[in-house]
Amino acid sequence: MITATAPNVKRCDACHELRPWLSFSRTYNGCSRRNTCNRCRDGKKSKTAVRARVKRWQKFNPEMMAAQRARYRERYPAKICFYANRRRAQQLQATPAWADEDAIRFMYLAREAAEELLGVPVEVDHFIPLQSPTVCGLHCEDNLRLLHASANRIKSNHYVGG
Repeated sequence: MITATAPNVKRCDACHELRPWLSFSRTYNGCSRRNTCNRCRDGKKSKTAVRARVKRWQKFNPEMMAAQRARYRERYPAKICFYANRRRAQQLQATPAWADEDAIRFMYLAREAAEELLGVPVEVDHFIPLQSPTVCGLHCEDNLRLLHASANRIKSNHYVGG
């Protein structure tokens, strides 16, 4: 059993466990050891842990996120234009000649009305995504539905249904 008085033992600042001295990486200058054990540092670096930390930060800092997005759009207008044009081209390619453009336009107007009425962000979702690794749908009135924005983000470009 490791005790606090044992030599070559250090307490981790993250998990608060006593660990052998060698469980802590050296600092950049190599003269001392870090305050967080290697196991906690590795957990902090994992993709899922980093993603969760970023999501948490984004959730609690919406104003900073909006400012960050605005700066990005201002700094990279060509990239933003490229992605918008690519999306527009995908929609044009996925729109069949028999699609009812009035019905499609009505769906986007209904989105605005629903958003105003409900007071929550609503998006027009392609039930079968226009571009997906498994299936590609059409941009027509039968493939459109209104969906809460967060649910649409979670769905992403996956086909949910059968």
